[in-house]
Amino acid sequence: MKIIIVDTQADAIAAKLHQNGEDLDINGLYADSGKGVEAICSELPDVAIVNIDEANIAPLADIQQGDRPPTEFILVSEWTTFAYEAFRFGAADFLLKPFRADELQQALVRVAQKVRDKVLYRNAYPIVRNLFPRLQDNRIAVQTRETISYVPIQRIVRCEHGKTRCRIVLHDNSTLELSTRFGDIEMQLQQYPFQRVNGGCVVNLNHVEQYRRSEETLFLSDGVSVNVSVALREEVLRRLSRV
Repeated sequence: MKIIIVDTQADAIAAKLHQNGEDLDINGLYADSGKGVEAICSELPDVAIVNIDEANIAPLADIQQGDRPPTEFILVSEWTTFAYEAFRFGAADFLLKPFRADELQQALVRVAQKVRDKVLYRNAYPIVRNLFPRLQDNRIAVQTRETISYVPIQRIVRCEHGKTRCRIVLHDNSTLELSTRFGDIEMQLQQYPFQRVNGGCVVNLNHVEQYRRSEETLFLSDGVSVNVSVALREEVLRRLSRV
């Protein structure tokens, strides 16, 4: 389990993690919050421990969309008021400084379980898809402000997350503006042949017509091209090979 710590006291936090004797893979200790946030965005560790008092977490929002993001966050602060911000951000846990070693270790245990669950799902997906090949013919409930539409999976080309809201794009280029969170719809789509390709887009892999290596870009059946983030490229190509 890869861990990055962003805090002016990153060394002390790492020491607390090691107090239980567990051999942890701590990939980076960053007292500089700017460099730490950049490292998280580029490396996508399993767990990031970030001091919300010091770091601008806005750049992390793109990789923190949804309930099963690639990185789980433990946010720490000296102020209880930031607990609400941590909740809105979707952090897996929040710790009030100064915290004890056992509090940090308990938080890590909880977050580690989430990481294991994601790995289990990722490994089980090809088996489930082979057992239930007609999953791609199912429908999902899509909530807009005025309606609940029951949309066949095969009609969905992609789901996009914008600055204020998210939408589903269908094969006929029509769209559905969603009233639900991007993470909620992403979780609905996880059991089907969909894959998040960057911080703000999940695509239906059955609508991918071409992957251009030189541009790290997918070309979809509706004529739209979508960039693939470096961090997700391996997983995207692995999933495409099984569609």
